[in-house]
Amino acid sequence: MKFKHYFWGLICFITLNANSQSLMPNDTSGLKKGIYKNYDEFKHNNPSLPLNFSLISFSETYGFFDANSINRYRLLGLSQERDSIWGFCDGENVYVNYSYYEDILFSKGLTFDKLVLGRYCYAECISYFYGGGTIGRLLIRFAIDFNTGQAIRLNNNGVIKKLLKNDPELLQQFKNDDDKRDRYSYYLQEYSKRHKNEIIK
Repeated sequence: MKFKHYFWGLICFITLNANSQSLMPNDTSGLKKGIYKNYDEFKHNNPSLPLNFSLISFSETYGFFDANSINRYRLLGLSQERDSIWGFCDGENVYVNYSYYEDILFSKGLTFDKLVLGRYCYAECISYFYGGGTIGRLLIRFAIDFNTGQAIRLNNNGVIKKLLKNDPELLQQFKNDDDKRDRYSYYLQEYSKRHKNEIIK
């Protein structure tokens, strides 16, 4: 009887872990291809819609004189409200729709951005604003708390400091870094590697 209980317990453990998302930065092994309608589908690696669309990559500029750019993504033929799709997985990477969390004025259709997985997932997108008779574009850096699904705008260094507070060594390294503003992704990835025990599956 004990062996039987142990056997079924082992089966349940394996099944749960097989359905859990891979969380290490740049480790996307085991991801299921498909479209996520909400955050829970992403967290549990369980997309509810098939990915029957072609992935299109394009470069979008931002900043003064459009001097900078990032790569962004669309699904050709996908027609949905911007807040009805959380993101999708192509079997290799996860892409998130920031408009699911916050309406971005003048956003052109349903656009996705590549997500770096971890305790605090990281991505960048473009925000639009109107001024002086033209539409401008700003870069938004944001994190998604894997445990809660909350989107966190990384507006300044203080936000990152709060996320790193449980790692004094990494926090001090961040404080001493002259280029910290451009290395938010690095610090969140390092935190994820050191604090896998914080992740709630």
